[in-house]
Amino acid sequence: MIRSSFGRRAGLGLAGAVLIALAAPVAASAAGKGPVVWAHRGGSYVNGKAKYPENTLPAFEAAAKAGFALEFDVVLTKDLVPLVIHDEELDRTTPCTGKVRDRTYAEIKAKCKTDVLGSPEGPLDKASKKTKPSVSLPTLAEVLKVAKQHKVLAAPELKEFDTTGESARVLAKGIKASKIGTKNVVVQSFLPPMIANIKADLPGVPTSQLTITEPFSALPIAIDGKATWVSPQFVDAIDASYVTKAHAAGLKVAPYTLDAKAQVKRAKALKVDALITDDPYMARKALGQKAPKR
Repeated sequence: MIRSSFGRRAGLGLAGAVLIALAAPVAASAAGKGPVVWAHRGGSYVNGKAKYPENTLPAFEAAAKAGFALEFDVVLTKDLVPLVIHDEELDRTTPCTGKVRDRTYAEIKAKCKTDVLGSPEGPLDKASKKTKPSVSLPTLAEVLKVAKQHKVLAAPELKEFDTTGESARVLAKGIKASKIGTKNVVVQSFLPPMIANIKADLPGVPTSQLTITEPFSALPIAIDGKATWVSPQFVDAIDASYVTKAHAAGLKVAPYTLDAKAQVKRAKALKVDALITDDPYMARKALGQKAPKR
């Protein structure tokens, strides 16, 4: 989701709409009590150590087998293949440079394999490390297949600010083709127009309004946009009154990105519905939850 220079996030300079958006998805709690754990970008860390490249099949498969919801990002290639990658640029997590939109999927698959474990520039940046570029970036279809197989929630985020609606149409088509069922998906975006687009193309799909730094100002936007979730950055302003107001408005709450035990425990005390973390394994332990029986 967020990053510091993370691809110089498209839309951050766009109207205040972006300042009020960031969300997260939720599924049924794998182990009973407390918030559902969403594996941010697939969950690239295991108990503080970088183990998987972010937004790749090894991370998704491990997280899904463990019963975590899969949170990930979607950007279109030049030939309109929905690629699972956080940034609109390839620079941060692959040996390639430039925009995803400027290359075909075949070219990216062949030349732009991921070359880092963990999530560089993220909250656990110091634990990330370079690795041999051997893992290809997956497609939306591949990740949805993993989620469907293991019966976990899939939470794709529309990354691009797309006034044409093309990104939403491609995402909706991919979700339909996967046959995962809209009840098993939550589509996220920072930008209210993107939420509106996906609702038009995929009626009934749950949506999540992502928000940055101004959590309270996002609530009316999430309500007006008929979002199912609101997903705020986990700043100090996220307190019991915030969660209460969201719940009173019919919104579920899924803050991000909680990569410390203290954050996870505070979120549980606030009675959030889900939480997004780069280290879902740590979060499960902090919550006192057990892995579901398979």
